[in-house]
Amino acid sequence: MTAFRDDEIHAGVFAALNPDKPAIIMAADGNVVTFAQFEARSNQAAHLLRRCGLTRGDGVVILMENNADYLPLAWGALRAGQASGK
Repeated sequence: MTAFRDDEIHAGVFAALNPDKPAIIMAADGNVVTFAQFEARSNQAAHLLRRCGLTRGDGVVILMENNADYLPLAWGALRAGQASGK
């Protein structure tokens, strides 16, 4: 395994190294999200939130049931705020 700096630990790094490994396994139903799927879904969420006007410092509230979509959405919100130059 390659050593990474703290600021390089990102879903995209894990997706590049291990795209087919599980990133999320839901205990209740066994639903699996791979690192590649996690990366793609969080990227989609980030793009959507940026198009909606999310910028650095904005707040996001996520109210949803506990399922495999929560973490990619939360990571997408984090990505959207970090990518903003504001």
